[in-house]
Amino acid sequence: MELNLLQESFQPAATRQELSLSKSLELIDQISREIEHALRSIEPDNDSITVLTEVKAKLQALALHSHLERQYQEVDMLLSQHEENLEKMLFPDISKALRIVKFDHHTINQIIISHLYREGLFHVADSLINEAREPEPTSLKLQFQKIHSVVNVVKAENIDPALNWIAANQGMLKESYPDLELKLHKTLFVDILQNEGRDFAHTYAKNFLVALAPHQEMKKLMCSLLWARRLENSPYPDFLKPNRWDSLADELFHAFCNLTGQPHTDPLKVSVAAGGEALPTLLKWMDLVIGNEESVEVELGQEFQFHSFFVCPIIYRQSSQANPAMMLPCGHCLCNNTIDILANDNNEDETFKCPFCLMRPSVADCLQLYYCLSALWCCAAIALL
Repeated sequence: MELNLLQESFQPAATRQELSLSKSLELIDQISREIEHALRSIEPDNDSITVLTEVKAKLQALALHSHLERQYQEVDMLLSQHEENLEKMLFPDISKALRIVKFDHHTINQIIISHLYREGLFHVADSLINEAREPEPTSLKLQFQKIHSVVNVVKAENIDPALNWIAANQGMLKESYPDLELKLHKTLFVDILQNEGRDFAHTYAKNFLVALAPHQEMKKLMCSLLWARRLENSPYPDFLKPNRWDSLADELFHAFCNLTGQPHTDPLKVSVAAGGEALPTLLKWMDLVIGNEESVEVELGQEFQFHSFFVCPIIYRQSSQANPAMMLPCGHCLCNNTIDILANDNNEDETFKCPFCLMRPSVADCLQLYYCLSALWCCAAIALL
């Protein structure tokens, strides 16, 4: 059962609980009114015992305690039905999927440090560097400090540092992000038009947007002047997207990553997300096998299917020109040296068994993979040996 289906199955219990709460509050309000009425009815010359007897009878007729007990039992019964579903989906012990792996602690620390830099947590990264006695990646730190200083002020609706950064890197940004400068001016122009009025927006356009006049988007911006302070009712309501400044900051960060050769997505976040995606399959697999009898192939979503280089899953070494990545007919990939070792172990012919399935291909059946080192996905160019 998927998590969204599990969430939907809880809806009847949630609805019942809301109804129960509403009814309980209504009864409590009624009790409060009865008590207040009784207090007002009690006077020095009146028989207070009679009044109290009457209010007691009314409160007993409301049967608040019975109502609360009945509602509790109904909600508890609905919730108890989900116990089995929770046990099936939420594994109580995930340690059985653990494998003893010899990690390179230096590499792991550097990945975490890079992650902290990406998040702008420079003081935390400095503490890790000092405590783990890691060398400080000064160049990387300075790069991320610079882009965070730009991105943070953009989120505060100040575009001047971003414009200066774009101007300094215009040549390299022109091909991949040709409209970045226009988007900065457009976002600020829209805010001025909506908050300060037509005259201020027109003045801003004359001072900063003349050089951008050839852009098709400029026609919409100029027409939007007719809808000053009421863009939500104009043909351009998309100009007022609530997260426009955050989206602009994200695009600036992506442009920075593209410029510096950094991945757009955080490698540490991707690794954790992919591990979480694969964990249910691994846990189910461990119920079927003992120890390390077999490897299991886990199908991940498209968002996890990207590669900038290949690491052989058998010898854990990165591919190179001398030892390229090879794809077997079954679709599994190994380094060329690994294939040679497996083939040489078989003295009869050049066939070998795939480490991940039952297929026995020959060396001649394997195809070389060509990876694009400047991108995050594997190129489709595959050539015959």
